[in-house]
Amino acid sequence: MKDKALSQFSEAEKNINKDFYPYQIDRLSFEIINSIDEEELIRKRKSNYLILSSGLKEVSYLQHTFLKEDDNTCPMFFPVLIEKELRNAVRGKLAEQGIYCPIHWPIPPQIGTDVISSTKEIYEQVLSIPCDQRYDQEDIKKVLTVFNSIHLR
Repeated sequence: MKDKALSQFSEAEKNINKDFYPYQIDRLSFEIINSIDEEELIRKRKSNYLILSSGLKEVSYLQHTFLKEDDNTCPMFFPVLIEKELRNAVRGKLAEQGIYCPIHWPIPPQIGTDVISSTKEIYEQVLSIPCDQRYDQEDIKKVLTVFNSIHLR
C-alpha cells in the first residue's frame, strides 16, 4: 500500500510541476490548518531533530548538515548527505522497516545536465529523514535503531 502511495505521490509531483495555475485552499483544509497548535508543532519538530542529530552522529556513512538553532527554525526533516551509490540501498533498508525517507531535491528537468558538479553532488546525495510533529520520541528512536543496524561495505 505504501509503495502505491509513494508512486502516486511521485506522479502527482510530476503533474504539479507542469501546472502553474493558482488555486485556493478548500474550507476544510483551512479549518484544519487554523486549528493546529503551532507552538506544540514547533516544539515536537525541534525535539525530534535534536534526537536525530545526537543519535546519528556515530553513523559513519552519513554526513550531517547542521541547523542553526534559533526561534525561527522549525525543521520538517533532518537532512543528511550519503554517497550516491549507497543512498538507494539505505532508503530500501529503511523502507523495509516502514521508514520512508523522501528525496526532495531531484535535479529539475529545466536544469538538465548543466548542473555544476558541487550542486549535482548535493542533488544526488541528500536524504531527508522525517522529524515532523507526526512522530513521537519512540518513532524517532526506531529510526535511530534502524540506521545504526545498517552496515554497509
